[in-house]
Amino acid sequence: MNDNLPRAPEWIPESEFRDTLLMQQLPAALRKKNLFWINARQYLAHDDAQLPPEDYLRHWKRIYECCLSHDLCTLRRLSYLSFDAPGEYDIH
Repeated sequence: MNDNLPRAPEWIPESEFRDTLLMQQLPAALRKKNLFWINARQYLAHDDAQLPPEDYLRHWKRIYECCLSHDLCTLRRLSYLSFDAPGEYDIH
């Protein structure tokens, strides 16, 4: 197999898929701001990635609600989220 194929970055900004998950718009002040980073590899290995569709959308909506209410303690329990931007994308 050819190992020279480009691979997805390990950390992605949530703003890249926010609009597909949320029916309502964020407040104007937050629309261009990235709220957190998602480690795709860690997320896919987590039980949260196996939720049924109706629970999947509820799960991510709850994450956004926690962000907007500054309930970061709840979100810090999720190993696949980070509020610190990575220095560089990790490409493995």
